Amino acid sequence: MPRWMWWVLLGLFVLVGALMFFRLGFIDAHLTESDAIAHYAERYARQSGGLASDCTATPGETTWLHLRCVRGIEVREYGINRFGGLVSERTSIRP
Repeated sequence: MPRWMWWVLLGLFVLVGALMFFRLGFIDAHLTESDAIAHYAERYARQSGGLASDCTATPGETTWLHLRCVRGIEVREYGINRFGGLVSERTSIRP
């Protein structure tokens, strides 16, 4: 393989990496806590038929946010990372 081909491949690799980091930085800079809470509260409402107002959010210990939605005896908890991704989802029954 010619030497210039190695440089082209290296350049493409660096370009793809730079674009990925730019995207993550853009998401980090523009995602607010309210946006993340609203998104997962709506997800809860679609999944369970409850209301988005059933949910409360607190800062998480191992995640950015911890969203807890209570409807009757059912409790759903969502762990949300800083980029708005779902880290954990748990459904339980309240005693």
